[in-house]
This record gives sequence, structure tokens and C-alpha cells, in this order.
Amino acid sequence: MANSSIGLRKGYRQVDWDYMKWIGITFLPAMVIALAVLTYLSEQYYNLLKLLLVLVIILAGSMLMIS
Repeated sequence: MANSSIGLRKGYRQVDWDYMKWIGITFLPAMVIALAVLTYLSEQYYNLLKLLLVLVIILAGSMLMIS
């Protein structure tokens, strides 16, 4: 969202503000929940968190090679 606001410095009238509102309403609480889950996992299940990181890296690399 920050990059698009910089890119549309003079064209901010073209932004769909209803869409941006819904993104903000859904994105910010989801980010807070994700940070809480990451904090919990790093304190309680560190090895599981490392395994999840490895899986995400492998899946992301595979998706890049496929596309």
C-alpha cells in the first residue's frame, strides 16, 4: 500500500478508496494475529517454526521455478 501511494503521488484521485478501506480493515488485524502466532511459535515451538520456514522457502522456490 505504501508503494502504491508513492507511485500515485499526483494521481491519488484514481485510487479506489473503498477497496483500500477493505484492504486495511482485513490486512491489519490479520497482521496482528500473524505476529502473535509467530511470537507464540518462537517461544514454545521453535523447531516447528524452523520446519515451517524451510517448507515455505522450498515451496516459494518451487513456485518460482514453475512460473
